[in-house]
Amino acid sequence: DTVDRGIRFRWPSNLASLGTTDLSLAQVNALKGSDAASVGEARLEFLRGSSANEGEKGLKLFRLRMETDETTQTRVPFVLGDIINSNPTYIAAPQMRFDALLKGTGTTNEAAAYSDFRTAHKNRAAMVYVGSNDGMLHGFAAADGAEKIAYVPNLVFANLAKLTEPNYNAQHRFFVDGSPKIGDVYWDNAVGDSTYDREDWHTILVGSLRKGGTGLFALDITDPTNFSESNAANLVLWEFTDANLGYTFSQPSLVRLNNGKWAAVFGNGYNPANGHAILYLIDAKSGGNTSATPAGLKIVLDTNSTNVASLGTSANPNGLSTPLMIDLNSDGIADYAYAGDLFGNLWRFNLSSSDSSTWSVTRIFTATDGASPTANAQSITSKPLAVRQPNGGLVILFGTGRYLGATDTSTTAKQTFYGIWDQDPSVAPTTPLPTRAKLQQQTITTLANPINGQTFRISSATDVCWNGDTCTDSGGNTVSGQSLGWYIDLPGLSATAPAERVTSDPLLVGQNVVFTSIGPSSDPCEFGGVSWLNVIDATTGKRPSESFVDLAVDDNGNVTATPIKADITENGQTTS
Repeated sequence: DTVDRGIRFRWPSNLASLGTTDLSLAQVNALKGSDAASVGEARLEFLRGSSANEGEKGLKLFRLRMETDETTQTRVPFVLGDIINSNPTYIAAPQMRFDALLKGTGTTNEAAAYSDFRTAHKNRAAMVYVGSNDGMLHGFAAADGAEKIAYVPNLVFANLAKLTEPNYNAQHRFFVDGSPKIGDVYWDNAVGDSTYDREDWHTILVGSLRKGGTGLFALDITDPTNFSESNAANLVLWEFTDANLGYTFSQPSLVRLNNGKWAAVFGNGYNPANGHAILYLIDAKSGGNTSATPAGLKIVLDTNSTNVASLGTSANPNGLSTPLMIDLNSDGIADYAYAGDLFGNLWRFNLSSSDSSTWSVTRIFTATDGASPTANAQSITSKPLAVRQPNGGLVILFGTGRYLGATDTSTTAKQTFYGIWDQDPSVAPTTPLPTRAKLQQQTITTLANPINGQTFRISSATDVCWNGDTCTDSGGNTVSGQSLGWYIDLPGLSATAPAERVTSDPLLVGQNVVFTSIGPSSDPCEFGGVSWLNVIDATTGKRPSESFVDLAVDDNGNVTATPIKADITENGQTTS
């Protein structure tokens, strides 16, 4: 289902005759509830920032929004909602180089037009966008913090009234909880014409609700000078939800596909109705609206199309996490996607054909803890990474672990970081699928002599003898390689503490993969937990050949760790 009409967030002037630029009757009723229309209007003004009816003022109906100023220690008004899981995203001038990157079939004119697009918007005002649990996606001017735009998704209207309740602080809810994804995409503004120009390129923002619900939305943020209530219809592109879309924890990617479409690609998240792990691909312009002109793209790749119970059911739900998009032949077009699920499966989606009806999904690995007699599945909740393997194919890098619900804070299940060799993404994987027996084990050891009370860990430096290679073992004997990857078990923080796990996305820095592992506090009233920063060689999993950080101890015994400069690769772009 899609919504593709932006309107002003204002109370209608005539409830008896609602127009196309007014709130719908359902939205009015969601804000009003069983109260009088005047209360509904006051509630909307509260959400817009008015304090006229807070506490003992006005209608005396709504909660008081105040916080303590840390400098003056006085109570001051504060209307911006809490920001918990949404990471602020900065955008200024267009940064991609599609004029150079796009080389695939049918992309020549798109590439040429992008060069003009970059030039036209080189002085675009810098903005910061973030989702908040006040029901809105906010956009602030980076220069001075002034709010330039706020969007209330239709997806959250059902719960907006709860934000005004006097006891809301005791029953907090999530709303626009996901991190916004921003990217440049192409579509033909004048459908059917033969011209390609800079106006056909757009910078769009795709937001998600994460813990706030089951949906995504998209805004056209190409030109912040166009942000106004009167232009709402042109700024809102779509909202998307679907029967088997779960809580939208998966971060979307914005990519060019081999069928000629620019699309948002994302996993279905957690607790979907059918319990399956699913990849969605919807076109960037219409959000999968098949009634649009031309018809929008909506492709659903279900990893459990044959309804195998062990892959997820409504009673025991699975769900797909954030996918990694791979452009294998460097033509600017996504050819494959890799993503993990809650049951520990790593999936490869083949998108390499221009005929989307042939796109397919294949399981290439299942992560388990190696326990005997029955191994336990290890959930994959973060986005994988990939590096090229010297003999061909890709090494897919990912950690395991989950931190989603109350029971996750106390689990002591062993978790792992893996590097799995997908030898040829274009063909079916080896059968049976590789297990730990086919992977080279690396280890982590805590140093016996911490530096001035600071604890450090060191990983092993075991070479990987890849399948098909001939190697020399430690005894000088010639051996035939069997390894299809590597793994490194996370040692944990203690025998009884919550398990060490990976729940955030890893990062490529030079030849190394950098990832954080955490051990959350088992006490919900206690702040934080414990975490480690881990750095290992991306191809082999062994410790780096050169130090990643420079350690220094000052005269007072304080230890400072300074990262050594290296290239960082993220979303296909490398920076220093």
